[in-house]
Amino acid sequence: MLLNLFYEMPYLDFNNTKIYYIDSGDQNALVIVFIHGLSSSSKIFSRQIEYFNKTHRCIAFDLVGHGKSYRPSPDVVDHKVAGQTAILEALLEHIQITSATLVGWSLGGLIVTEYAHRHPKKVEALIMIGTSARFIMTDDDASYPSNPVSVIDWWTNSFKESPHTSGAAFVFSQYPEASPENYPEYVAEALQDTLSVTPEAFLGCVRGFEDHRAYYPQLKCRVLFIHGADDGPVSVETSKWGYGVIPGEKKLLIYEGIGHVPHVSNAIQVNRDIAAFLEHQN
Repeated sequence: MLLNLFYEMPYLDFNNTKIYYIDSGDQNALVIVFIHGLSSSSKIFSRQIEYFNKTHRCIAFDLVGHGKSYRPSPDVVDHKVAGQTAILEALLEHIQITSATLVGWSLGGLIVTEYAHRHPKKVEALIMIGTSARFIMTDDDASYPSNPVSVIDWWTNSFKESPHTSGAAFVFSQYPEASPENYPEYVAEALQDTLSVTPEAFLGCVRGFEDHRAYYPQLKCRVLFIHGADDGPVSVETSKWGYGVIPGEKKLLIYEGIGHVPHVSNAIQVNRDIAAFLEHQN
């Protein structure tokens, strides 16, 4: 059983809403910031926070509309990538973080690359887990391995019509080792998070998917790609593409038999691999 790392922490006041965040570990050490994905929360990184608390200062927050953060309408607070990145900027300024390693999983990968594009001198390294430079295929360019518009439309329509049923299906698509009849504790955790996200928040985030392929060749920091070979929602080919176009120091790790959430289903190995990659910063 994991230790409960989520004590009652401060909320960030942001544009008439409140964003829940975690600030733990060695306050004088190098900083790691964890950004979760769609219909999840900062709890998805509890295994990483527990591990890196011993050596780093660990920051994580719940995206607006997710987890313990407030759930304003997307018409009031921007739920898109640009808006979530603005929250990240405000949080790091609030707690006076001027340099950090950013870890982005799935949708979180778009947020950390957006931040790195805006603030290249503030990013020590990027850890990109099960993410992509573009999540939705466009009619004018079907060459990049992203999801067709029809797939995204199916998920969004299903979520509007039956959020609990489609939310559960979305979770199980991320964990190929699980089924509705037989699933581990961490899938139950993911289900709780997903079912707490309102359809409005889900759709507000999906409408904000952006194309970040142009950002990748411009990245100046070190980049580690981690991807499950059996990832259903995000093709492993997207990390292979990213690895190929980034000019600087980089590494690509592909875990066989693992789905969309390697930092949960293969947490011990992921923690060790991230730690090894970050050793060069010390």
